[in-house]
Amino acid sequence: MGAHEEGIFKKNGLEVELLHIPSSSRAIQTMLAGELAISYVDPRNTIEANFSGAPVALLAGVTNRFTFSLMVDPRLRESAI
Repeated sequence: MGAHEEGIFKKNGLEVELLHIPSSSRAIQTMLAGELAISYVDPRNTIEANFSGAPVALLAGVTNRFTFSLMVDPRLRESAI
């Protein structure tokens, strides 16, 4: 069960409507149209929109991809076999 179903928003005096928007770019467009105040969106799309002049801000960013690369000398693999 989520915060909405548990009534946590109401307990804290918040009237919240949860909507599913199937993509970050659509969510950003919806925010720019003034139809949405805040959304969980892809950091990359938010940053690209900001660089393009959109007045959006990223509060926190998460990703399902590694933000680093692992590079090793090819001989390391050969010696491990």
